[in-house]
Amino acid sequence: MGHGKRIHVEHQLRSGRMGLTRDHRRSLLDQIDPGDRRLKAGLILTYSADAAPIVAVLSTLAGHPLSGEEAVVQGLQNGFRIMRDIEALSDRVRILVNVGGFRASGARMAALLDTVVREVVPKNSECSFHPKLLIFSYEPEDKTQTAVASDIRMFVCTRNVTTDDSVDAIVSLRLTARDSVTANGKRLRSFLQAALSEIPEDSPVEVTNLLEHIEKAELEPLYMTSSIKQIEFYGQIPGRETLSSLISRSDHGVDERIVVSPFLDKTTLSAFVLGKGRKTSLLSERRDFVKICALHEGSNFLKENFDCYEINHDGDQSFHSLHAKLVLDRTASETAVTVGSANASLRAWTGANWEAVIRFRTTPNYYNAVFNDLFVSSETENRAALCVPFRPVSETPMAESPEDVVSTLISRASLEGTVAELDGSSVSVHVGVTPAESKYEIRSVSFRLLGEVEEHEASLDKQTWRLSWSVPIARFSAILSVAATFAAPGGEARILVNRFLNVDPALLLLRNRGLLSELVQTQGIHEILSAILEGAGFGFSENFGSDAGASWALRDGAEFPVASLEALVFLCLKNDPDSLAKRSMISDVMRAEYTALPVGVDAERISRHRRLFESVKKIWTNLNSEFPTKAG
Repeated sequence: MGHGKRIHVEHQLRSGRMGLTRDHRRSLLDQIDPGDRRLKAGLILTYSADAAPIVAVLSTLAGHPLSGEEAVVQGLQNGFRIMRDIEALSDRVRILVNVGGFRASGARMAALLDTVVREVVPKNSECSFHPKLLIFSYEPEDKTQTAVASDIRMFVCTRNVTTDDSVDAIVSLRLTARDSVTANGKRLRSFLQAALSEIPEDSPVEVTNLLEHIEKAELEPLYMTSSIKQIEFYGQIPGRETLSSLISRSDHGVDERIVVSPFLDKTTLSAFVLGKGRKTSLLSERRDFVKICALHEGSNFLKENFDCYEINHDGDQSFHSLHAKLVLDRTASETAVTVGSANASLRAWTGANWEAVIRFRTTPNYYNAVFNDLFVSSETENRAALCVPFRPVSETPMAESPEDVVSTLISRASLEGTVAELDGSSVSVHVGVTPAESKYEIRSVSFRLLGEVEEHEASLDKQTWRLSWSVPIARFSAILSVAATFAAPGGEARILVNRFLNVDPALLLLRNRGLLSELVQTQGIHEILSAILEGAGFGFSENFGSDAGASWALRDGAEFPVASLEALVFLCLKNDPDSLAKRSMISDVMRAEYTALPVGVDAERISRHRRLFESVKKIWTNLNSEFPTKAG
């Protein structure tokens, strides 16, 4: 991320469980934080996504930044806030991922992401939805103004929204309003509209309005700098103009080029070669150098055309892979930088994949600054890269792993499914998955909806794997987890792929109320009120005594009777009595109802909670009448 003076290529987003760091540089979460403003609309386009960083991004956009640990370990206090944040953004934000690209465990809050995450299923099975593009529109800081393009921020990344640790790059931009349609605005809007047309729903109104602002906007660095100029956006839509045209018109006057990519192929690299005695450097991973060397004359091709470098994992253990994708061209007067989602591969540069890249121009010494970041050679420092020694290798090309083959098989399989309300406490689920023929024997397949506890074994007797079952109302989502066990060369292996079902949004809201009710009866009103107070300085006694709560306790040990509970609820309102968001959250808690007791829960404890909760609901009703929200 940027230091403000230049767009910086760094070992960023790499440490901790979140993959979103808060170090001396600005983090992505810092840059998207709306502060005192309100998010109007947001779009995230990515190949793959993990639940934890998505939760952190959404909570930050809602004005409640989460740390990585808070997003991964979702305690009750964060749980209620996350529920409210995701629900509040569900009609303003869409996250588009490649088919099968959503990754999540069974965390309860992860299931709520089904309101904002959508799959893109490219029509060509060899194609991927591969951009890494985030764009957000905010209310202006001056509330008397109407929203203008200068309140839009865009981030073009080389990483996905995942927890992977890797060397990546990001370009942070601001969109500034113009009087007429701009070339960048037209290309960006066309790209985003095409992507949104790939999902089976109409775009939310705020997202549609965002696209209209984009068309009459120009791109500028988010942090003011005079050295960055001529910023251009290019989005590759399969079947339309390819990114290869950027290579063909970029050689003139280039003295030196550096290509950074974790994935390579010989044909694409040939297009990047400068030739004529000019230097071309290549930074990649050892596995892809081996892949090129395995081709006929591959070793000679690399030796004759490139100075080759690879990440030195032994020298620097702070990251585990290279994921940045850059092309830097140095001329006598400037450096031209192309950065974004496109690897140095055929699918990325010849029209097969969805890709998003930015090209900009800056000072000549920028080339050296980035080169030094990536190629640290001092013996006194940890070396980030080292020259690759070429050794004879097998002529046989490297094959995909069995896990990748079966994962792709299920990701691209035809999927049909319905989720419908069965009764007041459960839903019925009907799923059918029709995969293509596999070269690996599939021995068992199971389904579950994210949030469920048990898996349901499907029959493999027919071409289509079909299964029907019922799920408690608070334990379902639109995210279908497909687990498959198959015969791999080294023995049995198991993979898990998440797919999305079309579910009525009204049913998802019913699920949210069911989840809220479940949290109420399992956690207890004392913890719920603690969550509502959000760190107001109060803690509550775990010891309720023999009655329905004998007393509450401040953290310093002082106690006061349950009769003073009204004062605690009032604390939620006294500093901000007109806060609709806070009132809505409290009101949702107050509407929760007890259902059947969850398995393993202490019935006596639940009974005490139930009686106390009902008394608090009455108090809340009275308070809500006494302190009504002002109109307007």
